Amino acid sequence: MRANIFQQYFGDKIKIKKDFHITDHSKKLTTNSIFFARQGVYSHGNDFINDNLIQKAKFIFSSKRAKVKSDNFIYVPNLESKLLNFLFAYWDIPKTTKFYGITGTNGKTTTAFILYQLLKKLNKNVVYIGTIGAHINSKWYKVSNTTPGLFNLFQLIGRQKDKDELCVVLEVSSHALDQERLGKLRFDSSLITNIASDHLDYHKSQENYENAKLKIISKTKGPVFCAGNSYKILENKSAFLNSTKPIKIEYHRNNKDPKAISYELNKSLLKFNLDSATRLSFASPFQDSLNNLNFVSALSMLSAIDKRYLNNLSTSNLKLPKGRFELIPLKQNKTIIVDFAHDHNSMKALLKETSKDFKHKVVVFGCGGNRDRAKRPKMMKIAIKYADEIIFTSDNSRNETFQSIAEDALSGRKESKVKLIENRGDAIIEGISRMQTNGVLYVLGRGHETILEIGNKKTFFNDANFIRKSI
Repeated sequence: MRANIFQQYFGDKIKIKKDFHITDHSKKLTTNSIFFARQGVYSHGNDFINDNLIQKAKFIFSSKRAKVKSDNFIYVPNLESKLLNFLFAYWDIPKTTKFYGITGTNGKTTTAFILYQLLKKLNKNVVYIGTIGAHINSKWYKVSNTTPGLFNLFQLIGRQKDKDELCVVLEVSSHALDQERLGKLRFDSSLITNIASDHLDYHKSQENYENAKLKIISKTKGPVFCAGNSYKILENKSAFLNSTKPIKIEYHRNNKDPKAISYELNKSLLKFNLDSATRLSFASPFQDSLNNLNFVSALSMLSAIDKRYLNNLSTSNLKLPKGRFELIPLKQNKTIIVDFAHDHNSMKALLKETSKDFKHKVVVFGCGGNRDRAKRPKMMKIAIKYADEIIFTSDNSRNETFQSIAEDALSGRKESKVKLIENRGDAIIEGISRMQTNGVLYVLGRGHETILEIGNKKTFFNDANFIRKSI
């Protein structure tokens, strides 16, 4: 009975005779809840304790003393140091469970999902949790954040039926790292996919953003793999200099760094050099170099779990996550590509890699409202460089007007190849109508997302679903 676990971790005086719902979020309390009052980013859980909460919660376990006259308020010294082991026990999750964290500006979802699939191919019990949801017991569950808080995370993992030798592949956002959202949880190995500029509305500066990403090093017990530009961007920072964990992944035909993992792509054959003794070849599972880098990154993480897993590994039928380089073919050699690319770096990488394959390129994209204004003109500049025609449209305008977002993106320039269509559905239909033989339509920025937020109104809208209904 889970009720006994409370006494084990929080004291013999705690008499709980049945299982209760546990939460550290005051708004998720039910009449059958135990509330854990913890230190947050801007406030402590005690700040939300009022008469209503006291009456509603069966117990309140707090890491901080408070002037609360109630028998159900219990101050627990060193609550945070006890919490992780308590959650393992409460949700019946073995402490031998392995956690693998993947962070970075772009590529987190794709790399994490590839690693998840590779582990499934090896018949491992594995859970994926990230931007597109949680995949557990072959079912998808929605998540409110790319990286759930500790309580939500363990509740999700607790759904897994077979927990023997369990692996958890987890996307780790810069917000989660900065906010210490995962508490004292440690990764067995981790990956930084790349570093660009993102979420500066929250982090306030690029340095703060990079320092948030660097926190994954101290939260990792084993190696930290660095793909893309991440090693070069971060190598002179103190967290890097004071650690032996970072391992570089690079594309190099004659790699001279014995500590680096190198790879090269020759037509459809990918040569993977883990070290001087481990040189393997795989049939390239993807059509583009971006996703092959994600694949190599996943292989590198797999090697940290067990190098032997790389032998005779099947790479057939690997899938990209929904909304990542999602191809929708049409007649007359026309192709529609739906992708989550939502900043100038990811747009450039995608368009530069693929635009040479098409004679005529149309790009439909927008920029989010109320955040990251500086990236809007950068995104437009990339679109203008690579596209023949551009349709700028809405993408979660929130409480900002479409006109002000468009003005930021254009920065006062008048571009003949740019057309403004506020309604995203209308913009996509216009993009389809402008496609030419051997041409491509890129619909960018939202990928898997299903909710479009305009003003105070949220409506269901998924780019790929809308396209398939419209063609």
